[in-house]
Amino acid sequence: MDAFTPATAPAFERLAHEMADAARRAVLPYFRGGELSLENKSSDGFDPVTAGDRAAETAIREIIAAQRPDDGVLGEEFPPIESKNGLTWVLDPIDGTRAFMSGIPLWGVLIALFDGDRPRLGLIDQPHIGERFVGVPDATAPLAMLYDRFGARPLKTRACSRLETATLFTTSPALFNAGSERAAYDKVEASVRLARYGADCYGYAMVAAGQADLVVEAGLAAYDVQALSALARRRRRGRDRLARRSCASRRPYRRRRRPRAACSGARFALGRLMVRRVRREKVADTIPERRLDAIHFKEWFVPRI
Repeated sequence: MDAFTPATAPAFERLAHEMADAARRAVLPYFRGGELSLENKSSDGFDPVTAGDRAAETAIREIIAAQRPDDGVLGEEFPPIESKNGLTWVLDPIDGTRAFMSGIPLWGVLIALFDGDRPRLGLIDQPHIGERFVGVPDATAPLAMLYDRFGARPLKTRACSRLETATLFTTSPALFNAGSERAAYDKVEASVRLARYGADCYGYAMVAAGQADLVVEAGLAAYDVQALSALARRRRRGRDRLARRSCASRRPYRRRRRPRAACSGARFALGRLMVRRVRREKVADTIPERRLDAIHFKEWFVPRI
């Protein structure tokens, strides 16, 4: 099972669930309880990392080393491992470390599988609440699914035809720079019905689950978005369709003079509004470093049902 195909997709999904289960066991003792051993990775700001981050990523890496030793690994907390077969696991052991260290259950474990072209599998897991969002767009029957205490069910976005009726998530307006990014974000927030802060990856999950309509973020790396990209993609007429190219695409990116946003199929021309900046990470020569401007709305996140 060296290649990701529709036939091998279920096996890769089972492995991703096993990784998420291991990460749950490793990280939960630190949430609202264990010694966090907090460190700041930034020299000019606050970029926290905890013992929980390292424990979760270590648990996932141990499974990869045991079952998929030729696969590469790109994780937030430890050095990358180059792939020998073209497949790379992209990991964010705790997306939302600030929420984690504050005892707020809006953080999550992000796991994605990248094949050198695009993410083929994406998983968001919230261990404390017990919710898991999984997307495998290249499977035989591609759906985005929610697994929780009530069982398993497909995800479906809700109808939203206007920004005036939309609910927006962002981690914090303070994360946008004081120039064009913040002005662009303020323009969007002023247009929506409701804006909520501090959800991190859980905001994306709520868009996928039909509880919100829009997420706007800034300054993200590959491990922040690859799992979300796989959850977003959908197959249509035999081809993968994206509202915007994800950070995993190796095809040239062409900036549009008038980028568009999608909300339940309706499109809004937002002029030269650029409200989300994604930085590609480098894993050997597989993922070239590049900065992309992108606006991510509902059609980007979840397959239509």
